[in-house]
Amino acid sequence: MRKLRAALTAATVLGTAAVAVAVGTLDASASTELGGGALLPISTASDVAVDTARQRLLISDENTGQLLRTTYAGKVETTKTALPGIRGLALSADGQTLYAAVAEAHAIVALNPATLAETGRYPLGATVYPRTLALVAGRVWFGYDGSADNDYTGNFGSLDVAGGSPALHDATADRTSFHDAPQLLTAPGTPGTLVVADVSNNAMTSGAVAVYDVSGAKETLKVKSSSSDTFVRDTAVTADGASLIGFGVGCPIWKAPIASPYARITAYDNKICTPSSIDVNTDGRVAIGYNNSDGSTDVALYPAGTETAEQEFQLPNTAPENKPIPDQTGKVAWEPGGKRVFALGYNYKAEWRLWVLDGPEQTVPTTAPPVTRVSPSLTIGPTGTVSAYGTTATVTARLGAATTNRVVEIWADPYGTEPARLLRKTTVDAKGVLTATLKLTRTTAVQVKFAGDAKYLPATASAVLNTRVAIALQPSRQYKAAKIGTVPYRYYRKTVHPYFVTTMTPYPNRKQRLIFEVVSGGAWKTWRVLDLPLTSAGTSTFTLTGTHPVGARYRVRAVYLTGTSGDSVNYTTYGAYQYFTFTA
Repeated sequence: MRKLRAALTAATVLGTAAVAVAVGTLDASASTELGGGALLPISTASDVAVDTARQRLLISDENTGQLLRTTYAGKVETTKTALPGIRGLALSADGQTLYAAVAEAHAIVALNPATLAETGRYPLGATVYPRTLALVAGRVWFGYDGSADNDYTGNFGSLDVAGGSPALHDATADRTSFHDAPQLLTAPGTPGTLVVADVSNNAMTSGAVAVYDVSGAKETLKVKSSSSDTFVRDTAVTADGASLIGFGVGCPIWKAPIASPYARITAYDNKICTPSSIDVNTDGRVAIGYNNSDGSTDVALYPAGTETAEQEFQLPNTAPENKPIPDQTGKVAWEPGGKRVFALGYNYKAEWRLWVLDGPEQTVPTTAPPVTRVSPSLTIGPTGTVSAYGTTATVTARLGAATTNRVVEIWADPYGTEPARLLRKTTVDAKGVLTATLKLTRTTAVQVKFAGDAKYLPATASAVLNTRVAIALQPSRQYKAAKIGTVPYRYYRKTVHPYFVTTMTPYPNRKQRLIFEVVSGGAWKTWRVLDLPLTSAGTSTFTLTGTHPVGARYRVRAVYLTGTSGDSVNYTTYGAYQYFTFTA
């Protein structure tokens, strides 16, 4: 590794200092401090888009609602204001349109990147706060918050700027859950794929990853999993689209297969803590910024195909009068296809500056005959079953022929907000079979995953095990029990109001439906229908008041209805009828 410890000298560009560095033959022991950088009139660098055609940077500041257009050297040429909450930026493929996510305007705004003149505005709705952007398959994809307080309302949607209304993703269809507006990621190696990642500070959802095929008219879920790293702070997709790079709180940077983000391993490990930003160039080179204040590396650059840093840089202390600590990196961005890396950092006075670094040269791989991998045969079952609450179910996965890798994973994803859990990960038997058991308390999606090998592509298969709730209805206050024909009845005096206690599997905001029927014209007919909330313990009570006609025959039962009883995590369940009548 050739290390450069702040070996930069300042260059004055129209009164603004920026820095450009190439390592070349510099002594690895050099320890010259960087120059002062180019001072930027921003309070934060929310996002950076690099306009290679014009050699300009476009920088959003969500705190002030501003968009800056600067030269590569950091000279501010244009400032666009009145963009409240602007964050995500994305340049069109032809470089003629800049799209901006303007959260407080509930809109995607299109601008001319040469002038920052607004060329279009696309309202998304009063409850949509767009914050992240990606351009895939001819559409503008946006991650958004569904409320101002960012509380479990994160989701994503798409916009066809050629016409049509914005399309918001139906999270109930695939049971995805994001606390805040998710990060949206793409890679040149997988042009029809969108990766959606939760990088919130919520312990329940942070690290959740969903991968979609967006090449068709509607997004199709390919992978739903988690990186298993609580409080993920930033992620990026490798240029080939095969892996995810990310980091959480603390030291480790990790890398994981897109198809199995939970299978993460430590990567790009230079023993430095507090990473702050990751960017991957179109050819696979990686830049990582660090939020350090101890004088260690602030930016590390990695050639394509290696996890050993070739260059490392340290920012100076641009506010020595306030604090004897160097500036910290907030954002790094590659010049797409080029050698420049733009590092945006801040000092103890919250002043932001720009440094321009020359990264490792692009590596052109030698040509090799392409290997065409095929899809393996992979199934899991049974599917569509309906089981009682508490049933122990067995699922069976079957993998067809594969050359080297015979390992599969079986995952269980109960309906609701909890992440999927791994049931088994092991080698299939000689017949390609692997089984797993699980106790069913909610309707559960089970998935088998195969990571692929030299001949076969990664694959997944899914099944759904529908699960009823446990439900019981207990009447009371009757004075006797006796049969009418063969049916047992409870007998009440007409002056007594029957009391009913329902016990049902609890779940947040769940309700029971209590259905009363009466014999009329020789047939049972619905008389009263009540939707009553359950307590956190799963109980609900009801007293049948009013005038009770002597001799009338009634029956009642408690019901859980999927999607109607407050949630959809269990299968519709009907309790047993309880029969009763009144006497004088």
